[in-house]
Amino acid sequence: MVHTCPRCELRFTNDAELKYHLGVDHHADPTSFERFHYKPASTRPKGRRYLVVANQTLGDEALVTAI
Repeated sequence: MVHTCPRCELRFTNDAELKYHLGVDHHADPTSFERFHYKPASTRPKGRRYLVVANQTLGDEALVTAI
């Protein structure tokens, strides 16, 4: 399993390396990041899904309306 840093996209071979990297390189608490777990396709709700990736535009009213 590959572990990817949520801040810089570096990849690590184990969870301990990722936690060390977050603490040393980003000065961040590793427990403050949520892990994403995807449900099997058979248990997901039907219909369209969207992934919104944003930082400054997230508070934009037009984006909120579109979502």
